[in-house]
Amino acid sequence: VGQGNPVVPRNLIAISGDNADDDYYVGPAAGLGPILKEIASKLCAGTIIVEKLAKADPNGSYQPANGWDFSAQARKDGQNIGTVVPDVGTAGNPATASTHQISGQDGFISFKLSSGALNTWPRVVTVTETDSRAGSSWTLDDISCTRNGDAITPTSVSNGVRFSVDIFDSVNCTFKNSRDPGDIRLVKNAIGGNATFAFSHGISGLATS
Repeated sequence: VGQGNPVVPRNLIAISGDNADDDYYVGPAAGLGPILKEIASKLCAGTIIVEKLAKADPNGSYQPANGWDFSAQARKDGQNIGTVVPDVGTAGNPATASTHQISGQDGFISFKLSSGALNTWPRVVTVTETDSRAGSSWTLDDISCTRNGDAITPTSVSNGVRFSVDIFDSVNCTFKNSRDPGDIRLVKNAIGGNATFAFSHGISGLATS
């Protein structure tokens, strides 16, 4: 960034590159703020961190869970915009990734939005739990999110949430699932007529119907 009136960009070109308003910037001191903001908009972008917790035992507690699949999609004015990384599935929108992609951080995955001009922000991001277990053998109990450390109320979507992300925002969302209880069905066939038969079991907490 060169400041002054006028600024000869020759030295800036020598150390940065030939492209004005990309490799180098020039302007008066009063324009420094907007210039720095534009540079930041090209280098920085919003981040979404997903934490996955699961409870396999109804009497247990939620624990970090690896190997759960999620997708993230960014839109602006109803149109897909930019890219979301990592994308370990089919390239494009939405990006897909799994909580086992980040080693050493059980149950976590981080999505990064691509940078772009200031007029491409804020963006509406949808994060969805796309794992085949979701909604089948596991129930999605709760999703909670914060933006820059403050609690937010995202819009609920099927198996996920939707929220606004600005260029410098960091959004954290925690997904909690619990395993659906199994069932045991007994069928008694009697020969010679209908009758009532008593059954006993030794399974604690087993409901009967």
